[in-house]
Amino acid sequence: MFSNDWHAGHEPELIKHFQKGNKHAFGKLYDIYAPTLLGVIQRIVKDDKISDTLLQKSFMEIWNKRDNYESSKERFFNWMFKITRSIAISESQNKNRNAGVEIQNTQTLVNGSKLEDTITVKNKNINGIKAVIREDEQRSALDLVYYSGYTFAQAANQLKIPLDTLSLNVKMAIKTLKEATIK
Repeated sequence: MFSNDWHAGHEPELIKHFQKGNKHAFGKLYDIYAPTLLGVIQRIVKDDKISDTLLQKSFMEIWNKRDNYESSKERFFNWMFKITRSIAISESQNKNRNAGVEIQNTQTLVNGSKLEDTITVKNKNINGIKAVIREDEQRSALDLVYYSGYTFAQAANQLKIPLDTLSLNVKMAIKTLKEATIK
């Protein structure tokens, strides 16, 4: 049905057959796009074992949502990319929530300052952090940025505070954590 000498001109035909539930066409699309989508996942989660699992999860989601793709709205790769990226980000956010706070010495804050040391608070849930960081603004900022996976801009918007204030709150929370872990 589909030859091994696939080229970009065949993509619309492959997609049409894929949307009709043709597993051979889906396999061909997997062969074409899996390496690129795996690279997207690896950049987000930075763990090869999890990346392989997420790639499979992404393609299952792509298969299950095949009727939702509309070629008039976006390119097929962009549609697959958004599904894959969403799954990887979701996994990354879950991993961040469960892993504790770990800030490496290369972490750069919004205003360009760098943290001098590594801070690790492992196996402590957010309630343990609340006991250490008493200021609600600092705790909220740290929670959004490091536990919920928000960017600084998203967190500032969510908290309805300026970006500089958020940055300061995160820095102060990290300083408090650092002092608590040194003791």
